[in-house]
Amino acid sequence: MSSPTAPGHTARWSGGVFCGLRLYTRRGQSSTVRALSEFHSGAATLHTGPIPDGSEDVELAVLPEDKPTYVQVSTLQASMEEAAAQELPPFVPLPPEAPLSIALVPSHPSPQCVEGTPACASLQPDGGKFKPQTRSPHDAAMEKERQSVHHFDSSTHHYGDFYSTSNTIHGPVTNVKHIENAYFPTRNQDALLWDTLPRQRDLSGQHCEYLDGSREDTAQYVLRWAKDPTGAATLFIYGPAGLGKSTLARHLTHRLRVDGRLAASVSLSGIPTDARGPASVVKLIAREIGERYSDAIPAILEAIRLCKDAPLEEHFERFLRDAVSSLKCPYPLIILFDAVDEWQSFGTLIKALPGLSSSASALRFILLGRLDPRARGFADASMHLYPLPPVSKHTMQCYFNHQFNDVRWINGQRPSPSQTTQLAELANGLFIWASIVCSLLKKRLSATTPNQTLEAILHSRRRLGENESLAGLYHQALLWLFPDSDDQELAQKYLGATLVLQQPLPLAAFSSLIDLPAHVAEEIQGALTALQIRRPADEHLVHPSVDLFHLSLLEYLQSKSASHGTPFSVSAFDAHSQLAELCLRKLPQCPPESPNLTCIRLSPQEEYIVKYLATHIQHGTPSVSPASSMEWEQTRHRDILQGLGVTQLRHWGGLLLDLVGSGYPLKENYADKEIGSLMCDVGAALGVGLFRIPWMEVAVRLQPHNPNIWYELGWAYCIRIGIDDSDAAEKAVLSHGNMLDIVKESGGSDRGEALLSLATSLHRRFTVTGNTEDVDRSISMHQELLGMHHHGHGMRGTILSSLANTVESRLKMVDPINNMDEVISIKREALYLCPSGHENRPSALRSLASSLESRFKTTACSTELDEAISLYREVLELSPPGHSYHAPALQYLAFSLESRFETTACIADLDEVRETLELSPPGHAERSSALQGLAFSLTSRFETTACTADLDEAIGLNREALELRPPGHKNRALALQCLALFLSYRFETTASTADIDESISLGREALELYPTGHVRRGGSLNDLASHLLQRYEAQGDRHDLEESISLGRESVALTPAGHLDRRYAPGTLALALRFRPEDLDESLCLRREVTSLMPPTHSRRWEWLMYLAFVLHCHYEHSGVVEELDEAISVCEEASSLCPPEHYLRPKLRNLQAKLAAPRSSP
Repeated sequence: MSSPTAPGHTARWSGGVFCGLRLYTRRGQSSTVRALSEFHSGAATLHTGPIPDGSEDVELAVLPEDKPTYVQVSTLQASMEEAAAQELPPFVPLPPEAPLSIALVPSHPSPQCVEGTPACASLQPDGGKFKPQTRSPHDAAMEKERQSVHHFDSSTHHYGDFYSTSNTIHGPVTNVKHIENAYFPTRNQDALLWDTLPRQRDLSGQHCEYLDGSREDTAQYVLRWAKDPTGAATLFIYGPAGLGKSTLARHLTHRLRVDGRLAASVSLSGIPTDARGPASVVKLIAREIGERYSDAIPAILEAIRLCKDAPLEEHFERFLRDAVSSLKCPYPLIILFDAVDEWQSFGTLIKALPGLSSSASALRFILLGRLDPRARGFADASMHLYPLPPVSKHTMQCYFNHQFNDVRWINGQRPSPSQTTQLAELANGLFIWASIVCSLLKKRLSATTPNQTLEAILHSRRRLGENESLAGLYHQALLWLFPDSDDQELAQKYLGATLVLQQPLPLAAFSSLIDLPAHVAEEIQGALTALQIRRPADEHLVHPSVDLFHLSLLEYLQSKSASHGTPFSVSAFDAHSQLAELCLRKLPQCPPESPNLTCIRLSPQEEYIVKYLATHIQHGTPSVSPASSMEWEQTRHRDILQGLGVTQLRHWGGLLLDLVGSGYPLKENYADKEIGSLMCDVGAALGVGLFRIPWMEVAVRLQPHNPNIWYELGWAYCIRIGIDDSDAAEKAVLSHGNMLDIVKESGGSDRGEALLSLATSLHRRFTVTGNTEDVDRSISMHQELLGMHHHGHGMRGTILSSLANTVESRLKMVDPINNMDEVISIKREALYLCPSGHENRPSALRSLASSLESRFKTTACSTELDEAISLYREVLELSPPGHSYHAPALQYLAFSLESRFETTACIADLDEVRETLELSPPGHAERSSALQGLAFSLTSRFETTACTADLDEAIGLNREALELRPPGHKNRALALQCLALFLSYRFETTASTADIDESISLGREALELYPTGHVRRGGSLNDLASHLLQRYEAQGDRHDLEESISLGRESVALTPAGHLDRRYAPGTLALALRFRPEDLDESLCLRREVTSLMPPTHSRRWEWLMYLAFVLHCHYEHSGVVEELDEAISVCEEASSLCPPEHYLRPKLRNLQAKLAAPRSSP
């Protein structure tokens, strides 16, 4: 006997990933054994059948050898007869008796998983692969070192019985119900990592079937979109409830899978309760991708390792984009999300998609939901909207006729064609209406026949408005199912409880919890199957209603229309309240003799109470504030909690911490008046998971005048911003505001902490809502804090850093170019407060350097760039290889040096850039950035020296960088743009047609990776317009000129006045327009504008002057105005005086000077 490694965890074993795994068992008498495995394609039966008498091993199954399969093992079951003989309920873990053994032997383990191979497999290399040494299954199974199955289980099975077994599992006649996890002493770390990924609930076989051809037009549209490389990155299919969107989603999943374009398909209504945060959903999707494409598993495992505590954006990039990119598919793969607006983090997903789809060749998205995203302000140009129309009346008639085949009509009397037509008209394109009608007709109702039910439904049309047909159907169906008033009252109780139920419960446990007789609950459950759209995977459980019913039914039950004239109306608040009180009264008691009892002996009902009581209290009782808690104080919940006492409440908290595996120790002794602090401590110990906020919400109800609890609750909501943006942001501000009110009233010493917390929450809410009143209040509070914490105070540095971030956020929204002085000043003081040796100094250095470099880009002030370079060097000194700041600082330093070399042509800077490349050898994560940094520096030297060897080396380096950024890489577009730019430089000196053609080709590919709405699309448009203009000037193809002008206009539209790229886009368009006489005035106007935007001290100002002279010359040639010629000559002379003597464009400048001089020299 061995003890569970993590008491209280659900049937969890260690596991391994294997190819060709064989499952053996020995049995002394006949029985039936079933083995299931979680394949990439879902659960599949491996073996069902009798085991022959005797002692020989029986091979139950051989897993596929073509891909790794993660094998898991869970519940062993006693047969019905043996369970009864031992007075055990069926389907429970077996007690340790009588012999049974199971051996798992790999036949061909995947090479990457050899570390996790059981010792019983003697592996021999065979041409780079591995194969087992030849021997009989019996020898393998009986070998002394054979690895037996270890079973760790706790309280998740029926009746709460707990058994722990290991090595040889003993029991009477047995079944293997489900292989969920296999244990091997040599653990495969990759497999253990993989097991940390959440999985989607298995809803296969639980949905309505798709009617062939019913949505073929939509399916064909989607397939065309999927194959169109110029299509939008995201397709949003939306329509009202009941149109069959989820059925369509499953059909599209099938079609895309057959077409080889599906990455993953996820129903956001089928996410487990404990995995509904954005990061968890991202991991769930990654698991779906890995189970479909085993080649993506290494990238996903790497994401698990790298994304611990990483921001959400990095989760999206590494788990999804990088995983799909690793497959190197020649066309985009698609992730399909169904029921997106049934997920609370819908907004977070929508905001992340444009960045994810910037590499359109790797990843695209299909979303299905009810609401037009434009109504929520989410739609942008990168999203194509597809309003799903209702199906035709003919399609609906076909659906009814198909479903009528399964109805037990009286005397075979099927509906007449006219009745079917009437039903189709009543359905009005709503499949959910038709589906429920057919369910009612198929159900054996005691009082009515299917024919009578049909007549009643058709008759209802005369009583219902067309807009209320679905609500009317629900109303009538519920009355048919529960005609008696007593039945209706019981059904209402059942519906209310399941509306707020947090996880499935065994029928007996559910009935006991809500004080409803089990046979009554079973009858109600059976009756409601007529309204279900999904069939439960386990019919012995009571499921949350959201898992079984269409959302429109749940909305109907809670709507005003349901509260008038129907006994079935339910309130989520009231249901939570009732369930909270029931849970409180049945909370597991702390036995005096065992005060430290763990969760091992909890029944399913008790485990549910321990986990979700706080959630029901949070959502079923009035909220409080320091000034108002009277409503809460009048509730029975408050009285019961107070009456339980601190010992019992501590026991509750200990059980929950035990269940979730937290090793956080609670304080032994809490005073009776500290029960709120106790609840808060438990919430803090729970980390950032599902249960933290409910416990803290209960804590503030118990001690509403405790500022520390409001502080913790506010930060809990701050962390949640991004999971449930707007609501969490509001509650974070409210909680920290309450803390500040308490501190003000009491005159406490922690006023500064309260102000900083509220200022931070306001800043976070500003990032969600964009309301400048919030950020202004935040800045004001930071300034007040600075007045309270003078120089030398320990908190001043933290306040300054927070203030700088807040001011910078505001500037990005209202003034992205100017007014950086205040930010830099604040960051300087923050750095001053982090002297040498301070733990925050690297962060302060990097922050100030970044701001200085940003300002240099607008002012061209070389001293700011020099200081930024110096600061980055110090960051590198303080962050050795392996430190989280080392690689980014190396990259930033390289680009800063390149910028300075471009300005000063200092060879020492170029040499230092070469050193950064040496610090990033082949295989280094930042090598591609280092290659590109050196390539830019070499190109800068080529520009000033015209040394073609430098340019050739730069092109070679950039080609290598591009190879390290394959299709799907987040920086591939930038590498494409850079290579295209360098090739265009070489074309200027060599006139090589191949160079300019490749430059244009690369520019087109880069533009495809910046879909409409992407922040960098304007710059990419301008680059391609410039390359096309170069080819037009060399070859004279009018199509190149027209395309250049078209792209240029689009680029200018994306770079309005004040935009950082405004000095570039209008200039390129101006140069193209000068070749069209009718556009010469516009050309000159645009060229003057961009020249005025180039600072007089900028190293490239002479180029802007040269191009202005080009336009002035063209204007003069058309108008003959001598003043324009004079201005062109003057501007050209200024450009010549500023141009480096050996610059590769000086020949072009000399040619222009000669052209300008010609009119003066002619008679």
